[in-house]
Amino acid sequence: LNMLEYIHPDDRDRGLGIIVEDMFEKDLRRVNEFRTITKDGEVKWLSAVGTKIEYQGKPAGLVSFMDITERKRAEEALRESEEKLRLFMESATDFFTIWDSELNLVDLNEASLRYPLIRLPAGVKKEDFIGKNMLELEPHVKERGKYDQYLEVIKTGKPFFTEDIVPYPKHGDVHLEVRAFKVGDGLGIVTADITERKRMEDELRESEEKLRIMFESIRDGITVTDLEGRIIEMNEAALRLHGFSNREEVIGQNGLMLAAEKDRARARENARRTFKEE
Repeated sequence: LNMLEYIHPDDRDRGLGIIVEDMFEKDLRRVNEFRTITKDGEVKWLSAVGTKIEYQGKPAGLVSFMDITERKRAEEALRESEEKLRLFMESATDFFTIWDSELNLVDLNEASLRYPLIRLPAGVKKEDFIGKNMLELEPHVKERGKYDQYLEVIKTGKPFFTEDIVPYPKHGDVHLEVRAFKVGDGLGIVTADITERKRMEDELRESEEKLRIMFESIRDGITVTDLEGRIIEMNEAALRLHGFSNREEVIGQNGLMLAAEKDRARARENARRTFKEE
């Protein structure tokens, strides 16, 4: 029986070298790992230690084997998981940073190099920052109270969410959405730039305020109802017209209450036709 026939073809040259050099020439008794093929064609991983002996007056080798297939599968699954995580982090547009228990930087994605708080010079690599403490990268984080909050997350395991505003001289304030959570013994932080969303929200509020002012300044009475006919808004002119002193008296009421009782059937039919046409 030639033992090499049971070693995976890709590992045979290395296996032969181990047998000749490690075991017979140097007797290193070193642990080696390689793949083998069972008689059923299944590939298994083995851990082997060999030593040179004398058997029936001739040089021989004594080898002990251990099946490490499950361990190798677990290692491969871990590598695949880590690769997927790496690809996810690198393709994400949000800023991903991982810190150890003392808030020293362990890893970050490429997007984090554009993190407004750090204000990194052009051409830097993330390897330039691995191992540095958060206080060194973000000097004002402690005075803003975030540093202690991050340590509390590590201590308790309770995540927290916050929004932050960072002054940025070239482009104005930067609005950030920050999520911090425990990762192992350390901390993971996902930061999203929500400046554009905040700008749109401000514009929407300004637009709504302009609409409200216009709504209140119109001399004609305006009443707004939902599809069920319930009053959801009424301007000051309409309140005066119908004799109400404030909106709370009418909001949620059926709009038909504003019509004279003898006209309500006609008003109801007109409303039905209007909604049907819409």
